Amino acid sequence: MFLLNELLFFSPLVVYAFFRVGKLVPKGVWRVVWAAGFLLLLLGFPAAESLSHRGADGWQRTAMIVGYDSWPLLLYLVLTVIVVDLAVGAARLLRLLSKERVRSPRFRAVRLSLDLVLPVLVVLVGIWNFHDLRIKTYSIEIPRKSSALSELKIAFASDFHLGDGTRAGFMDEFVAKVNALEPDVVLIGGDVLEGDRREEELDRFEAQFRRLRARFGVFAVPGNHERYAGGRADFFAKAGIRLLRDEAVRVGDAFTLAGRNDQRSRDRTPAAALLGGTADDLPVILLDHRPTDLENVSRTIADIQLSGHTHHGQLFPINLITNDRYELSWGYKKKNRTHVFVTSGVQLWGPMVRTAGRSEILFLRVALRGPAEIQSPHCTAFVLQGRGALFLAKNLDGPVGDGLILINKRGVAKEAFGAGAAPLRWTSRHGSVTFNQFGREFPLGGLNEAGLAVEELSGPADYPAADGRPGLNELQWIQYQLDTAASVKDVLASDEDVRVSRLLFDLHYLVADRKGNVAVVEFVGGKRAAVTGGFLAIPVLSDNGYAESVRTLGLYAGFGGERRGSNGPESSERFVRAATFLHEFESLGQSPVVDDAFVALNAVKQDDTQWSIAYNLPRRLVFFKTRARRRYRIIGLDRLDFSCGTPALMLPVDTEDSWDLSGRFSGYDPDRNRLLLEFVFARLADLGELRPPPSAEFIRTMAAYPDSCRCK
Repeated sequence: MFLLNELLFFSPLVVYAFFRVGKLVPKGVWRVVWAAGFLLLLLGFPAAESLSHRGADGWQRTAMIVGYDSWPLLLYLVLTVIVVDLAVGAARLLRLLSKERVRSPRFRAVRLSLDLVLPVLVVLVGIWNFHDLRIKTYSIEIPRKSSALSELKIAFASDFHLGDGTRAGFMDEFVAKVNALEPDVVLIGGDVLEGDRREEELDRFEAQFRRLRARFGVFAVPGNHERYAGGRADFFAKAGIRLLRDEAVRVGDAFTLAGRNDQRSRDRTPAAALLGGTADDLPVILLDHRPTDLENVSRTIADIQLSGHTHHGQLFPINLITNDRYELSWGYKKKNRTHVFVTSGVQLWGPMVRTAGRSEILFLRVALRGPAEIQSPHCTAFVLQGRGALFLAKNLDGPVGDGLILINKRGVAKEAFGAGAAPLRWTSRHGSVTFNQFGREFPLGGLNEAGLAVEELSGPADYPAADGRPGLNELQWIQYQLDTAASVKDVLASDEDVRVSRLLFDLHYLVADRKGNVAVVEFVGGKRAAVTGGFLAIPVLSDNGYAESVRTLGLYAGFGGERRGSNGPESSERFVRAATFLHEFESLGQSPVVDDAFVALNAVKQDDTQWSIAYNLPRRLVFFKTRARRRYRIIGLDRLDFSCGTPALMLPVDTEDSWDLSGRFSGYDPDRNRLLLEFVFARLADLGELRPPPSAEFIRTMAAYPDSCRCK
């Protein structure tokens, strides 16, 4: 911000804006007023800096706040003048405005009003945004390991910059909002104090922090402004906050918390060294003021990193610079096994204006999964249809993007894998194309030649107990339906003859056929529960149960509620965004094309989206993109030979071939199938997604299973 202040202060654009507006101001005393006002804008920021370091009360505090706010006012004055001049110049080139019109007194008055009024309006909105302290909630899952908890509630705040400019009542509001969340722990990401604080101010801030209530207490790390600011060295201790400086502490039997010194500290310990000596028997949370070491942190045992510092640039367009400088300037992303959160802060340094980001407290609801649980990738799927066109589309979100596309033949006899004493036996009646990460015959989804598509998603599942029906596992259920069913009706009827048992994951499914029938298939209370027909008003599925997702949707604008959606990674947010897209598209009355499906998939895309797939059911076409190859490829089922007498075929998901892949498949390679399984299981285990990992013998048996499937 200091550098940007100097760049703006000495920029030729400032001189340009001064003279351009000056020419629009009427001659005489008004130009003198303009020159004096512009000079005050230039001097406001350095004057505010001087007052902030000396301590300011009363009129001096007001002068300091106005002086700081003159910086964004000057910034937006310059930007407005440039944008208006460019717009007028473009209109002149296109002959939409004549020279006489531009020079007319009325046009000049309108132009002057825009130049002066728009910056003021932008700054006023920014002041409101700064003072509007909000709660941003995230829900994530991490391995429980040996923690005694099943859920951990974290309140995280950073960048308080408490000083003379802090408004009366801010700390009271902050404490009340945090305590209302009833967090298990409160974490603070640094930059608490600003400038040289007087003793009575420190006493007041300490007393307010001591009012925070959390089961495991309040912890903090230092920021860069802790080095700049004066004040008592024992501030944090007297405020009831434990300050972590390159140390890791075990918080009961619940979690491990590590805190780093600021990046500019000379003796800062590397992340690998700090966490290398920490036991991996509890979830690990890392506090780091700046989000600048994400690659190294993602290679450690850290499950969560919380950071601040960036303010997300504070002012547009400075956020474009922070977006470029930091891997994550604001928000959430998952990097390898580590969930990373960066807040834009509860307050700001300098100007009390925020036109990028928002003033926020992060509230994390962290579900701790049991050590024997395996979590499948998070996904979003939906059905988009209208005027005879029909697509089932899905994003695969998760840490692994490797996989195979397989052509599965008709007339193949199979026996279910890992189904116990009564495995299901069947012979495939339809050929299909499937996307597989766990080896051949264990797909994540696919489309068969009858125009039936089935896709799995991570979700709550209470599979049936053994009851006399032959069984098969949750992934082979997909292959079985693609092998034997031609419609949603066939899928639902199969429940009488088939029992699903858990091999690896808790799943639920979205199923659609070429006639436009759609169903959500879940397992609730040990029984299959299907939602279809008129009961399936919203053909969307994410990671929460369908009924829960629909109830949550009713809280959002457009569906009976007032809540606004966001770009968050949570299942409910993705469900809302997909449902909103479908609702808006339906209102247009148009026939969807494949680009519409990918636009909707992009609306629910996450940082770890690996595949985006769209099945055109009536035409039996598969379109897909991958993380590395963003132009979609196509597979036409009508061009494939599904007869059992021809060799089984496969293709890597991330193949370099482009456009039509229908004729690009090669023969099935058992070694490649085994290597895929070994890699995916090892990768998930390394990232803490798989506890305990399957044995080498289990993986070999699963990889060899396709050898038992033979033409009948």
